[in-house]
Amino acid sequence: MFGLVFLAFIALAASEFDHEIHEKFKTLPKHEFISYFNSLNHSWAVEDYGEDEHFYGAQLDSNHGLPTITHDAIELPEYFDAREEWSHCKTIKEVNNQAQCGSCFLFGAINSASDRTCIHAGVHVHLAEQEGDCIRPRESCKGGDPAKVVSFWVKNGLVSQECKPYDILALYNDGCKEECRNSSIEYSQDKHYAENAYKVHPTVEAISAELIKNGPLVVGFTAFADFRKYRHGVYVHKFGDFIGYHAVRLIGFGIDENGDDYWLAANSWGKHWGEEGYVRIKRGQEALKLEDHVYGGLPKIS
Repeated sequence: MFGLVFLAFIALAASEFDHEIHEKFKTLPKHEFISYFNSLNHSWAVEDYGEDEHFYGAQLDSNHGLPTITHDAIELPEYFDAREEWSHCKTIKEVNNQAQCGSCFLFGAINSASDRTCIHAGVHVHLAEQEGDCIRPRESCKGGDPAKVVSFWVKNGLVSQECKPYDILALYNDGCKEECRNSSIEYSQDKHYAENAYKVHPTVEAISAELIKNGPLVVGFTAFADFRKYRHGVYVHKFGDFIGYHAVRLIGFGIDENGDDYWLAANSWGKHWGEEGYVRIKRGQEALKLEDHVYGGLPKIS
């Protein structure tokens, strides 16, 4: 019975795209479309962010080589927020900004690694997104696979932002630099490693259980033009063409006052976007395939 209900839910989620809204999006002036869409009172609202260009950059490779883990069935709460569960870990509460660079895959994976290093190793550290210079030398701003970032965390370790501050020009132009910009820090001594890395079984239940047990995760999903315009509410893909893949940091889940169930994620486009940098995404959307690309790891405890 549960399987039938769940399949029906997935079919409903897959049918949310609205061709009429899509045609309005393509033909109306921006300000008219914003007013039109918001007047429909869907589960979410849009905004015109002007000339701000939000960069996508995830590459979702099914041949990532990571093991898939799952969890025994547990009774899940309706609401979970890692910011509340591990309130002592300040990185979980932070929203970052990748700026004009397709480095979302670095931010999602490395920021979640910072969170988990605090949760499980008791070490408060901001790990460096700039390690992209060694993960994808001169290519990080063109995007990459978050699964490869968590694998890098295991094999090569990640240094802190004090060692390697975020520098877009360097990501574009420099090769791998195994050195710290801060001369007082020794690169090899600043490394923080993971014990393992894995993909989470692609079900709402397994992903939710992993969040509750081990903390934030990096997720990749199919991105459409409407996601760029998200302001608040529970995002459901309604209009806009495919524009690439995106990665965010998954930190929780819940059900809103209208009964819409959602994932809670921290984006890396700054606090001016969305709900002060956060987004709620309806779970189980076939078009997004978010549940198919969920990755994490556990820090090595010395």
